Amino acid sequence: MRSRLSIFVLLSLAFGMAGSQTLPKKWREAVSSTMNDDECNYNLKKLIEVQIDSEMLQKTNDHMSLLALASDLQQHRRLPGLPKDLSDLLDKKAKGIGKLAQTQTEAQMTQTLMNSLRR
Repeated sequence: MRSRLSIFVLLSLAFGMAGSQTLPKKWREAVSSTMNDDECNYNLKKLIEVQIDSEMLQKTNDHMSLLALASDLQQHRRLPGLPKDLSDLLDKKAKGIGKLAQTQTEAQMTQTLMNSLRR
């Protein structure tokens, strides 16, 4: 259900913004484009959120990739001139992805321990 909602939001944003401006291909470009703005456009913020979620889902099986994504989000949130609402969103996403990576690492370690105890 969540993936359908994400696709719907992404398509809505694409059609809603298509007439006024071109969409950035990656969330990093979108974040950079908001520098020196007082506030981030709601549609652009939702697009960034969907793109981050999409990248996170693609990297779900690799905890190191998730940690790299969380680190990248933290670096981007510190860009000078970034709107506070967008910085807060990136911080929230980074913390959540970091916790996911930590949980995944713990699960892998538990699995390894259980496998070695069975032998």
